[in-house]
Amino acid sequence: MENKLSYDRILLKISGEFFQGKEKPLSFRSLESVTSQIKNVHATGVKLGVVVGGGNIIRGARESKETDLPPEELDGLGMEATILNGGALSLHLKKFGVPNTVISAIPVLSSIGEHYDKHRVEYLLSLNHVLIFVGGTGNPYFTTDTASVLRAIQMGADVLLKATNVSGVYDKDPKACENAHLYRRLTYKEALDKGLGIMDSTAFSMAWTNNLLIVVFDATVPGNIERVVRGEEVGTIIEGGTNG
Repeated sequence: MENKLSYDRILLKISGEFFQGKEKPLSFRSLESVTSQIKNVHATGVKLGVVVGGGNIIRGARESKETDLPPEELDGLGMEATILNGGALSLHLKKFGVPNTVISAIPVLSSIGEHYDKHRVEYLLSLNHVLIFVGGTGNPYFTTDTASVLRAIQMGADVLLKATNVSGVYDKDPKACENAHLYRRLTYKEALDKGLGIMDSTAFSMAWTNNLLIVVFDATVPGNIERVVRGEEVGTIIEGGTNG
């Protein structure tokens, strides 16, 4: 008997680390596993949007603190870095035969993608295109976490899947502490009270206000994206709207 899909519309957030190779900031080989998983999810008919980060190339906030360079300009470079990553993901998906469109919050060449338009997004989803959202929110001082929550809300996603390289949300760094505790379920209020750094405060507040379901999981494990989509207990679920 086939597993019934738990979600019809999904927003997947992929950080820049998934694009990074051992010796270079952008490696097509590093994308093979996650691209293969996206292909399998797409084959189920799920409507899928992907927000990509650019931290493998530049992190504006950190660079600004370390170099004393203007944060707005560095954030602009960060938004452009997401376009580069999004283009790489797009090429990989095309190689796998997955129809996709790069949708940018900032102007891009037509050969790269399209500028964000809600009606166009709905049309492309109806054609079963994977939408690759780049350019963040199009504004400085906002992270790609905020962009992922924004795009999830705009496309009416049932869930935001936050891909990481750890098994979910812990009470402390699991790579540094052997006794770190993995939370399987949390409400937004619990996560806030415990001071768990799931995403930046702007993104978290927006997700909470809009009662957006979030799953934080390890996407480096082959098949995990598909398992989450099928409703299997993978990672950490954050839920609970404005009442916590």
